[in-house]
Amino acid sequence: MDELFLRDRIAVQTNDFAPDRETLIFLHGLAGSSSAWEEYIPLFERDFNLVFLDLRGHGKSRRYRDSSEYQISRFAQDLEAIFSDLGITEAILIAHSFGCLVAMDYIARHPEKIRKVVFISARFDTRNRLLFHFTSLVHRLLSPLDSRFPPQCARLDYRNYPRKTNYNPRRIYHDIRNTGLAAFLHCSRQALGVDYSREAAELRCPVLFIHGDRDRVFPVRHARKNQRRLQQSRLEIVPGASHVIVLSHVEVLCEKIRDFVHE
Repeated sequence: MDELFLRDRIAVQTNDFAPDRETLIFLHGLAGSSSAWEEYIPLFERDFNLVFLDLRGHGKSRRYRDSSEYQISRFAQDLEAIFSDLGITEAILIAHSFGCLVAMDYIARHPEKIRKVVFISARFDTRNRLLFHFTSLVHRLLSPLDSRFPPQCARLDYRNYPRKTNYNPRRIYHDIRNTGLAAFLHCSRQALGVDYSREAAELRCPVLFIHGDRDRVFPVRHARKNQRRLQQSRLEIVPGASHVIVLSHVEVLCEKIRDFVHE
């Protein structure tokens, strides 16, 4: 895989592009990075053009001080830069959790560029006024610590952490420590202020929802509600999988994604 830094220092990993192959673009979740998809590379790289993105404020991508830089629309602008800078005219998006909001915003703006989309552990109505204001308060209280605990600006090796739990304190700590407290809270705040339910209901491309039946972050009822809204969609529920299904059920997800892409 080649590592590139595109405009605004957005970090991406790509393989060698071939004109006759489908392009898959992977979007990770909150406080994660493209390393969440590390084990997917050998399973897909021979058959697809691959793009693994570190969302702004995550992994090796640039951190911003202003909360407005973490609006979901800004993430979507970064995604558009990837299409433009890499010469991609059409792609299939594969998004997990927070990345689903980014994918949804992008598709609403550029539906002609998305052939299909896979939403993993998705919820589109994440707006919560109480938590939104609470997150803002927490950031104001903890902002003096930002300089004392700067982000590590790297990618975690998730093989070193438990994979089957919704909430693992050690993994969560290192994710936030790697991302940086400020970026984590800014992203959380933005996610708690949006609702993409209407945009999701208007999707016209084929959609695959994948959800774990033991997801406690976004319980499976949200996936069922999402699927009922869309005629061109299918829901695959994975038994025994939690919210971090992308880490715990790699081969299962790869099989479902590959079947969906080739349909």
